[in-house]
Amino acid sequence: MKKKRRFKADFEAADLRRLPLEQLGQLGVRGLIFDLDNTITAWHSMEVSEEVRRWFAALPEKGFSACILSNSHQERVLPMGELLGLPAMHMAKKPLTAGYRKACGKLGLPPEQVAMVGDQLLTDIWGGNRAGLITVLLTELIDDQEFFGTRLFTRRLEKLLRKR
Repeated sequence: MKKKRRFKADFEAADLRRLPLEQLGQLGVRGLIFDLDNTITAWHSMEVSEEVRRWFAALPEKGFSACILSNSHQERVLPMGELLGLPAMHMAKKPLTAGYRKACGKLGLPPEQVAMVGDQLLTDIWGGNRAGLITVLLTELIDDQEFFGTRLFTRRLEKLLRKR
């Protein structure tokens, strides 16, 4: 298998509703791990649109199981998992690989059958690549509001990495 570039996603999509599910399925992907902030909902929001709820509800019909993997606290992550009917893991310490392995275990799938979907190169994509997952970078933020460290440091570094 060809070695992956650390900060390069296998796929890009504008938002989760435009994920290349057919292509992922053809690659043998059966499980999807989702970041929370700016992937499923706006940063620090507890609201999920009805359209996104329906999208998640339809995933099993399309042959996919899913879970949430977030660096946020349990008071935010666990209720979002309940709302969407998904297993949810908090304080994942992405990009470390332990959280990704735990998420694969929750899905009952080996890493090669799982894709990580998120909006950040330095956590979601780098960590997913390190864990041996297919990675999908979402390119349109749900909201411009983010943790100040993400906005001031991480996003700037990501722009430089994407140019490379």
